[in-house]
Amino acid sequence: MATKLAVDLRMFRHEFAAAQGADDPVLRESWRRTWWMLYIVDAYYAGTLGTTNLRVVDIDATAELPCDESDYESGCAASAMSTTPNIAAEEESTHIIQAVDCSLDGWRLLLPPDRKQIMDATGEVDELMFQAHLMIHV
Repeated sequence: MATKLAVDLRMFRHEFAAAQGADDPVLRESWRRTWWMLYIVDAYYAGTLGTTNLRVVDIDATAELPCDESDYESGCAASAMSTTPNIAAEEESTHIIQAVDCSLDGWRLLLPPDRKQIMDATGEVDELMFQAHLMIHV
């Protein structure tokens, strides 16, 4: 229901956070993080349930990511899941697994070296990268 409401409100648009956050950069960031968290949770459910019913896969999201776009390759779960059919024949399984594996490998290879580990040398965890790595290992 939360994802449907967010889509209905068009939270995925850049203009939403700007309009609802007014001149408060913390509030604007909160709106962006809310959208992307709903996106991630939708992917978690789809992956955990073994379905390809990712509701947000075809949405052209313009909401800025909670971190620099150069540091985070957007759409890794959506692009991997969009390569799979809703109902697959048994003989397609190898192709589907290879396609998803290639998508995820590509995402990992494109990460800047300082983003490949979820914990830095001081022991601080990068929450967004933790969630991204968690999602690809579900």
